[in-house]
Amino acid sequence: MDDIQRADLQAWIRAAMDPMLLFVTLFIAVVGAAVVSATSGVSSLLVLLVAIMGHLLAAYQNSTSQRFRSPQFRSLWSGCRDRLNRFDEAIRRMNAAEAGQLDDMPQRIRAIGQSLYIALRRADLIAHEIQQSEDGITQGISVRGIAANDVQSMELYQIADRNAAEYRQQIAAIMTNVQRTEAQAVVFMTAVDTLRMKMVGYRLQSRNPAMPNQDLIAALTEARMQFESIDHALDELGLPTLTATK
Repeated sequence: MDDIQRADLQAWIRAAMDPMLLFVTLFIAVVGAAVVSATSGVSSLLVLLVAIMGHLLAAYQNSTSQRFRSPQFRSLWSGCRDRLNRFDEAIRRMNAAEAGQLDDMPQRIRAIGQSLYIALRRADLIAHEIQQSEDGITQGISVRGIAANDVQSMELYQIADRNAAEYRQQIAAIMTNVQRTEAQAVVFMTAVDTLRMKMVGYRLQSRNPAMPNQDLIAALTEARMQFESIDHALDELGLPTLTATK
């Protein structure tokens, strides 16, 4: 089980332990068991099992909206998914000849979208873990402005200052990859928007059989370069796999 699957399972468990959902399930199980057993003689155990299955299914459906811990990352993926849906709709509106101009672009965009989802999930987990790790931490002491007559004390302060600087650099390095993932999501959305609008314009204007398709070809070339850049950047980010915290 990888970090994303583990996080999904934890989100499912959190949703299943929701007090309101537990109350509704218990109410349905008790009332349903009493009514069904009195009217049809069906075993109360069977009613309970059905209620538990319904509870787990409802919890799973609720958990899908809780997989992202950060509203920012949830919003980014919502935007990417919206662009993918709009892109698919634009393709459906094109005829076979027009869609054929796209070659393998739809498959490539969907594949990059899936890679971007995984990258955003991991960035979300990393940002959440860093936030939990650093929440409430006191600031370190800097040697600046400290006057110590004891040489050894001053050396210890200097060591502490170097440790604090390395600590800040490590956090900055981790968060840099997280921020780059956010930037790649924005580039993906704008690139898909631009290509989709070019497709819409080409489809609406292609009623003129003499219309050249250079604009669409140029847009495909530019989009292909941008999507290749996004794909390459996501591979280079190498977001570390972290165990999702509860």
